[in-house]
Amino acid sequence: MRTFGCPSCHAKFAWKDAYLNRKVSCKCGCVFEAFEDPEEAAPQVDPYDVADDGEGPAVPPASTVAQPAMPAAAGITPYPTRPTRITADTAGARDVSTFRGVVLPIALLAVGVALLIVQGLTLSSQEVSAGRAIALNGVFLGLMVLTMLAGAAIAGSLLGVDFGSLGLATLKFTAAAVFAGAIALAVAGMDKSDSLTGPVVAWHLVFIIYWVCFHLFFDLDLQENLMSVAVIAFMQAAVACILWTI
Repeated sequence: MRTFGCPSCHAKFAWKDAYLNRKVSCKCGCVFEAFEDPEEAAPQVDPYDVADDGEGPAVPPASTVAQPAMPAAAGITPYPTRPTRITADTAGARDVSTFRGVVLPIALLAVGVALLIVQGLTLSSQEVSAGRAIALNGVFLGLMVLTMLAGAAIAGSLLGVDFGSLGLATLKFTAAAVFAGAIALAVAGMDKSDSLTGPVVAWHLVFIIYWVCFHLFFDLDLQENLMSVAVIAFMQAAVACILWTI
């Protein structure tokens, strides 16, 4: 006699081909998928020990069979998802706000240019004329901007960082470079000795200002921010060392 059994109470029932690969319920409450017992191992069964309809174990519809839920561990999300990376097609969405994306960079750029002019006028009382001092400072800030843009391009290529739309990214990079460069010139100018204390302190301030500006201007995580600033600062330091030796 062809049979199949309940894995919970081990009760045996008469087998029907309609039960193949279907979930059935035993009188003990166990819901399981029916498999026919091997014929040689099939014991004698009670043909009346079946479900109420007399046709064998009750087979609930597939949609009504309750699947056991896997309990989630405390404090752990069952299926964590990573935040979607924003590509160049949605670069405009990365501009957090009009203030941080446009107004703040323009303001920092204006402050940097103002500091440049003030420093030139301050030096006019010395041997260097105001016009020449402003021109020299302008050349320095121009090199800061060029190396900033080149370093950002390298960082974006090496790290896979997307800085957003080209126009706004250029404005932000220029503002950060001009503002940080003007602060660096002012701090370095305070050191009247022949030591490198002033330039070293100024360069540390440049790194900090870059980090803060990138945090405000771009939607980057901490690692992307630090690595991008490090690449740009290293490139600018290398250019400064080359110019120092000329």
